[in-house]
Amino acid sequence: VGTDRWYPWPQVNLPLLTLSQPLLLGIACNETSAGRASAEFYVQCSLTSEQVRKHYTSGGPEAHESTGIIFVETQSVRRLQETEMWADLCPSAKGAIFLYNEVQESST
Repeated sequence: VGTDRWYPWPQVNLPLLTLSQPLLLGIACNETSAGRASAEFYVQCSLTSEQVRKHYTSGGPEAHESTGIIFVETQSVRRLQETEMWADLCPSAKGAIFLYNEVQESST
């Protein structure tokens, strides 16, 4: 992109200029798929949730890798494991939420 910042290609079809530099939260190991590891990042976005939804639904080069998008209030992420939504999340999403909560707890 002509800058000194590296960005993974956004899988939700968002303009790179609306995203912050990724912060590595950690590596999650998916025990349901032979321990396959995935890197989990925290990225801030300057768009509203409706703008994000619009970009997401317009598709893009990686649209086949994503099956849906949900929005959760930031303060609700800490207790997401206690909700019905938790059972519907894929293992990598659960790992990302766990790592996000760990980083948040260690910074307070």
